Amino acid sequence: MDRSIDVVIQSPRGQETFTFEKNVKVAEVIETARTAFGFEPGEFALKRERDGETLALERPLVSYHIQDNEVLLLVPEMGAGV
Repeated sequence: MDRSIDVVIQSPRGQETFTFEKNVKVAEVIETARTAFGFEPGEFALKRERDGETLALERPLVSYHIQDNEVLLLVPEMGAGV
């Protein structure tokens, strides 16, 4: 069984594909993507593109049954990191 997953993360600065362990916490995914896109530290949310569901920071990706190459949206909270 594959223990990693590829996800496409879209941000206001473009999109990129990342590979994460399935049990990685959403907070770590946000931090990795924030750094890769060159945003300053701040409050960000991660949402599913397909239904707009906001992913809870403390939950692992696997708990959301994220599909390989699913698109997730990195959304800066008001005024954060831009």
